[in-house]
Amino acid sequence: MSPKTPKIALLGEQGILLQWELEFKEKDIRWLLAVKRFIENNILKENIEVINAYNSLLIKCNTSIEIVYNVFEQLEAVDFESIIPFENNTVIYEIPVCYDDFFALDLQDMSEHKNMSKQQIVNLHCTPVYTVCFMGFLPGFAYLMGMDASLVFSRKRTPRKSIEKGAVGIAGYQTGIYPNASPGGWQIIGNCPVRMFDPKKKQPCILAAGDQLKFKPITKNEHKEIKLMSEKGRYQLQTIDNG
Repeated sequence: MSPKTPKIALLGEQGILLQWELEFKEKDIRWLLAVKRFIENNILKENIEVINAYNSLLIKCNTSIEIVYNVFEQLEAVDFESIIPFENNTVIYEIPVCYDDFFALDLQDMSEHKNMSKQQIVNLHCTPVYTVCFMGFLPGFAYLMGMDASLVFSRKRTPRKSIEKGAVGIAGYQTGIYPNASPGGWQIIGNCPVRMFDPKKKQPCILAAGDQLKFKPITKNEHKEIKLMSEKGRYQLQTIDNG
């Protein structure tokens, strides 16, 4: 069976789960997002919600059980092999992060375990172009792909009861930004002053699955200035042309 042929199963009365055996690579995420867009545009357009993870799609059908079975049959007939992955985005967002010791609660510990200087870790964290795989855990929390393998670090054995809003962390092969204060077990290496989630906005999440970004190191003073602007709704993310 091709890795692009999913296992399709009903999930409750209104859900359908599609699962693939995909590798943890950017090209696979871009293909999965293309499949998501295909389903949204071609199958029961106005009555479904499609949610993606790394190698699966959950389809929530806001309709009768009879139509759910109809959607199931339509999915079984889809030629997933023919769906072309999204191209890389032409815009890369610059996400400011302050890696000062005041915010970087676990950077020293990570430095000692990795036998790297803190600056080396910061440089490695800021070098890649990351891809947003999906949103989850908290509203506005983006799971990112693309971190340098030398920064892989396990979660904390005992999670903290509270992680500060904007905290930038590492867990395994993943890195991400806490959009709100929350319990969490990720290794905290910095803080982003940009408000990543605002429920009052038409598009409450700044980032979406498929977006690309780079981290940009900033000082504590810059962090303070950007945070004030962001809280007042006056800060716009800078972009890099990926053309």
